[in-house]
Amino acid sequence: MRKLTATLCLTIVMLLGSVGLSWGNNQNPNTDTETFVVSPDQDGNCPKGTLHHMDNDTCIIDPIRKMMSGQKWKAYQSQKNCSNKDREYAKFLGNHYDPEDAYEFGRKIKKLVKEKNLEGLFTLVEGELISGPRKRFIKGKKFSDIFPENWTNKLLTSGSPCSPGGLERRFMLGNGLLWFDCYRQNGRTVPCKITGINGAIGEEMSLTIIDKLFQERTKICEKAGYGEYLLTDNPVKLVDISNDGIKDLIIDTSKQRCKKSYSFFAGGTGGNDFIFFINPTINIVKSWSPSQFGGNYKDRIFTMLIRRYEVVKWKGKNALKIHSHGINCGVDGATGCYSILSASEEGLKILKNPTPRSEKY
Repeated sequence: MRKLTATLCLTIVMLLGSVGLSWGNNQNPNTDTETFVVSPDQDGNCPKGTLHHMDNDTCIIDPIRKMMSGQKWKAYQSQKNCSNKDREYAKFLGNHYDPEDAYEFGRKIKKLVKEKNLEGLFTLVEGELISGPRKRFIKGKKFSDIFPENWTNKLLTSGSPCSPGGLERRFMLGNGLLWFDCYRQNGRTVPCKITGINGAIGEEMSLTIIDKLFQERTKICEKAGYGEYLLTDNPVKLVDISNDGIKDLIIDTSKQRCKKSYSFFAGGTGGNDFIFFINPTINIVKSWSPSQFGGNYKDRIFTMLIRRYEVVKWKGKNALKIHSHGINCGVDGATGCYSILSASEEGLKILKNPTPRSEKY
């Protein structure tokens, strides 16, 4: 009797094992991804109750759990990647995104970066990046021609986000090396897309600035009890405003905050500090400190307290159109002023004096 029982148990185990393998091998994860498939975690481990599908690196439900309803399975898989706190934060923001969508898109990006699949990475870009290499620039190039090794390592060691990093509700990898959007429209999930990439070769200065901001401002936020330091968007722009063929660097300090305080680094009604590096070199950028007050004429660094700026054409050349408080042109703050300035290694020169704007902010 004992031998018969043992034989029956062994037979059942073998049958369950073969069913699991058969179901796993025959199931096409792309046909039912929301119901029965979940991705491994960042260490490549599958959650309890799933089988690792080696062909496409997914975790599939085992024969026992496959009887679980789609709704229960979706709840089960969502518990693995993003926390209740992440879901509560998404709800606070109006559920305009799904934390799991963001997490999985982050993993998808990291997989392409790990494979050094440059073409695949840029298929996740709709049109052109808000900031980063143009598509025509990467054409015919290898991954290593665009991204340095330290960029790749830093992005791959960063966690995939479940929550956005700032007011613009964008998600980031590698402390702002890469930005992407995930959102819902009319109740339906829109495919996530990459919107910005910083630190590509030729953009080392931008990466250095961002690293410096994180190193210093993280300490400030934590010391004040406001949690981690966040960027709400890319604070660095590279554009030739001095009309000499060399890209200048502009830092917008309004694109930063502490996690528990939106206003900690915010300026007043006059705006925020904007820092202009004219014809910068990597050595000048490396020697600069975010705690540095005012400009540095020797290194061609100039600071202005303004609301915002635009790069416009003035007599056929690039110029700055800056927006400032109304006190500068004798009107109320809501109306405000604008001025036109030129930029050179000698500094910022006024081309058009402060003038009242035609409409209020």
